[in-house]
Amino acid sequence: MLLSGLGCALQAHLDAGSGAFSITLGLIVTGAGVGLMIPAMGAAVLTAAPPDRRGTAGAMTTFRQLGQTLGVAALATTALNRPRPKAPQAEEASKADIAG
Repeated sequence: MLLSGLGCALQAHLDAGSGAFSITLGLIVTGAGVGLMIPAMGAAVLTAAPPDRRGTAGAMTTFRQLGQTLGVAALATTALNRPRPKAPQAEEASKADIAG
């Protein structure tokens, strides 16, 4: 958890002028922290659950992972389908059509 927190702290200080190295460093540290944390979290959930409820605990882990996957897919779809600016020629033609 400490490693993912450190990665988040590194990313908190980024701005529009940040270089690729700063961005990549923050993402790598965060990814390493989350990658180490998730299996430990899953194991803790399964061992803390009573034996007759371990199936439910496993299903919760599955649905958490499914939610993360669908969230990333939805974000990528939204980011890739944003409106694109028109070409300058098309914009001039539109203005000429509007003007009459």
